[in-house]
Amino acid sequence: MPLFESILATFTHLQRLQRKFLIHLMRLLLMLPEHVTFRNLSRYSPYHEKTFARRFATAVDFVALNKAAMMRVVPQDHEQALVLDASFIPKSGKHTYGLARFWNGTQSRMEKGLERSALCWLDVTDNCAYVLGVA
Repeated sequence: MPLFESILATFTHLQRLQRKFLIHLMRLLLMLPEHVTFRNLSRYSPYHEKTFARRFATAVDFVALNKAAMMRVVPQDHEQALVLDASFIPKSGKHTYGLARFWNGTQSRMEKGLERSALCWLDVTDNCAYVLGVA
């Protein structure tokens, strides 16, 4: 947690209450024994579930936050790269937002479903990838 707190301290555009909430949320996510829902978060927290809903409605630049963490964790002398990994999610129905035909690599054909792309920081030296953001 000290790494996360020190990185959040450098993000001057975040308000103090937002920083405090993010630190509390990350601690909560690490110890939560059940599914992550606003109701379950409120059970293990002094915050009400409506507070979680309101705070989740505000945008946080997690790509910049994760990038700042990787800059501190991954040594500069390691061979590094940015990669984009697309994943296919099969989905039936007609009313799902973003539903279209995408390439399903496991079936080697186009199929109806959703696609999610993950931007990752690749540390080639340690053979490890860190997700910066998913869209």
